[in-house]
Amino acid sequence: MKEKKKKIIESAIKLFAEHGFHSTSVQEIAKQADMSKGSVYLYFESKEDILLNIFYYYSDKIRDKILSAQHLNLEPKEKLIRQLKIQMEELYKHHDFFIMLVREQALSFNTTLEELVKKIRLESFEWLKESILSTYGDRIAPYIIDLCILLDGLTETYFKLLIIDHIYVNIDVLSRYIILRFDDIVEGLVHSGETPILTEEMFLEKVHHVNPSGEITFDDVTQSLKRLKKIVQLTDDEELIESLEIIEREVKKDQPKSFLIQGMLANIQGIPSAQKEKKVIANYFNIKCI
Repeated sequence: MKEKKKKIIESAIKLFAEHGFHSTSVQEIAKQADMSKGSVYLYFESKEDILLNIFYYYSDKIRDKILSAQHLNLEPKEKLIRQLKIQMEELYKHHDFFIMLVREQALSFNTTLEELVKKIRLESFEWLKESILSTYGDRIAPYIIDLCILLDGLTETYFKLLIIDHIYVNIDVLSRYIILRFDDIVEGLVHSGETPILTEEMFLEKVHHVNPSGEITFDDVTQSLKRLKKIVQLTDDEELIESLEIIEREVKKDQPKSFLIQGMLANIQGIPSAQKEKKVIANYFNIKCI
């Protein structure tokens, strides 16, 4: 990301947190970033576009840190504790901004932003599911959705105490405490032999509106292209942007050339947040995602 674009985003984060989204103008963001209003519009179409890019900025930052912890030489449970700590620390650093979003309902007017938040939630759920399975093994597979919800609920409740009620607890201690209490929940649930409350199909279909059959539609491709465009634009890489434009034109044709789409997707490398969207497009056209 270009330094000027990053400066605008960080200036907007500060002002949105202090004064609220609706009470902050593009002119004020420009002044905070020490540049002209026109310069801001060179990088962003509107204040809403800045807010959207803040979400990409945060989600990529947190995802990259969590993924880096995944490669540490630690036992699965220690990795889970470390990743939970990272997530809570990053959110706590900018808790004023997230409180502002809830207070002002800043997401409600922007469909693209709502879709992005849903995507982030789904990715977070998938990470949590994989981490829990990796830590506790296949024996908890029938309960995986219930356990994801229980761990998410534990974390969210304690986190609200931190940012809303201002009851500060050492995050390192808290993340370990949460996972140790989660151990008790896991063992109790497995030994109970109870029937799970939720199945994965039920949860994905009703909560995240994912097609349980796994079939990818052209609408899925269209939505993935929209999200991919936002991600690629953040890089300011003209070659990547051009590759995506070629894909956009090609998919609209009556007989799109699969080899061309595959080649252009291969150009979009080194962006972790783009991988899921690339996979959707590749699967729809039955091509290998390089």
